[in-house]
Amino acid sequence: MDNLASPVDRPDRLMPDLRSPPDPVPARTAIRHVAVVEDDRVMANGLALVLRLWGFEVTIVHDGNRALEAIRAARPDAVLLDLGLPGLSGLDVARQIRSEAALGDVLLIALTGFGDEPSRQASAEAGFDRHLMKPVEPERLRALLGAPDPHAA
Repeated sequence: MDNLASPVDRPDRLMPDLRSPPDPVPARTAIRHVAVVEDDRVMANGLALVLRLWGFEVTIVHDGNRALEAIRAARPDAVLLDLGLPGLSGLDVARQIRSEAALGDVLLIALTGFGDEPSRQASAEAGFDRHLMKPVEPERLRALLGAPDPHAA
């Protein structure tokens, strides 16, 4: 049997952006409202619970088609978007968001099981600001989102 070390056993084999703190996100207003677009209901509800405990307002959607409707209606400051969704893919949702002027400044974070370079490139081309692998470390997500502004409208 081959003696293969897992990435957990060999942190030097992790992709650099998974080992280091995230780069600051582009300047935008403070994040107060986050949309979670995830077809795994347990994952979506768990993530929403954590975000609410941190003080964020949260909208949950489970498929790509409804995601666009919900994002247009709720106007979140950030979207945590799975790539592999029923209906429209996360990449298609991101492209549509980026094509709409009213949603152009939303922070788009791909939250996905796909961490290979072609998937990362595809998410960047679709307009994502960040590409995070599941399961995401809470500290990493908190660093990207910051603290919600209780005075934001």
